[in-house]
Amino acid sequence: MEEKDKFPEEALHEKFSLVERFGIRLQFPPVFQELYLEIVENYLKMFGIPMDEEVKREALRWATERSSFSGRVAYQFAKDYAGRFMLKERT
Repeated sequence: MEEKDKFPEEALHEKFSLVERFGIRLQFPPVFQELYLEIVENYLKMFGIPMDEEVKREALRWATERSSFSGRVAYQFAKDYAGRFMLKERT
């Protein structure tokens, strides 16, 4: 067993210190509503789910509740919607 495997929290602290030292940041910048809906539609296509007006309304509500039109929010919505869609299809 290596030394770093004995103390996993120490390895995590090392990673955080690297981020702080070199200023690495991931950003998910906001996009316009039209682009957000295109992103949602493309993610839903990957799951084999068509986009209609009801889905658009749900996607807009999802983004409004999270105060962001971003690619990350679009992906989160698409995953959530796909899961609910697939569960409904099973019943």
